[in-house]
Amino acid sequence: MSTLSLVLLAIATALIAIGALVWLRWREQKRLAMAREAVHHSDQANALGTAGEQLKPWLSTELMHFLSAAVQLHVTALQQLKAPVNKASAKALESALLWQQDSGIKTPALPTRGNDAQVLRQALRFILDYLRDAYKRKQLQPQEARTFLLEAKRLNIRIALSVFDSKATAAATLNNHHQAIHFLRKAEALLSTQADLPEEFVQVLAEIRTRISTHEQERQKSNRGTRLEEGAEILSAEDDAWKKKKFD
Repeated sequence: MSTLSLVLLAIATALIAIGALVWLRWREQKRLAMAREAVHHSDQANALGTAGEQLKPWLSTELMHFLSAAVQLHVTALQQLKAPVNKASAKALESALLWQQDSGIKTPALPTRGNDAQVLRQALRFILDYLRDAYKRKQLQPQEARTFLLEAKRLNIRIALSVFDSKATAAATLNNHHQAIHFLRKAEALLSTQADLPEEFVQVLAEIRTRISTHEQERQKSNRGTRLEEGAEILSAEDDAWKKKKFD
C-alpha cells in the first residue's frame, strides 16, 4: 500500500472516529436534555397537583379547569418522552381529572392561622408564576391570563386580611387595643397599596378604618383611666407620708 493510501486511510479512520465521538456526544446531550425535560414536566405536574388541591376550595371553576388541563399536558409530555410517571404525578393526574367535575359551589372560610395561611400563599405564588409563564408560552389568551392573575392576587389579599382580622379580633377580646390597632393597620396598608380596589375591598377598608378609630378611642380612655389611677396612688402615698410625719 502506497504512502498516499496510508495517509488517506489514516485520515478516513480519524474522521470516522471523530464522527463517532460527535455522534455519541450528541446522543448523550440529547439523552440528558430529555431527562431534564422529563424532570421539569414531572415537577410541574406534582406542584400543580399539590397547589390545586390546597387552593381548590377558593378558586373559580374556570381556573381549576385550566390547572387540570395543565397537569394533563405535563403528564402527556412525560408519556411522549417515554419517561416513567411517578406516584406523585399519577396522583396529580387523578386529582386533575376530578377537578374537571368541579361544580363551582364553594363557601369555606379562609384560614385564620398564620401557618395555614402561609401554605396557601406559597401555593398561590406558584400559581401566579405558572400563569405568567403560560401566557408567555401562548397557552393563555391575554384576557384569560388577566382574569386568572387578578383572581389569584385577590385571593392572596383575602387570605392576608383573614389572618390580620383574626389577630385583631383576638387582641380586642383581651382589650389589647394597641395590638388590635397594629394588625388593623397592617390590613389597612395592604388594601391602601392596591390599585382599582373592587367594591368588596372598598367596604372592607372602610370597616377597618372604623375599627381603628374605635380602638384608638378606647385606648385613650384606658390611658386616661390608668393615669388617674396612678395619680390617685401618688396622692394617697403622699397623704400617708404626711400623716406619718405629723402624728408618728
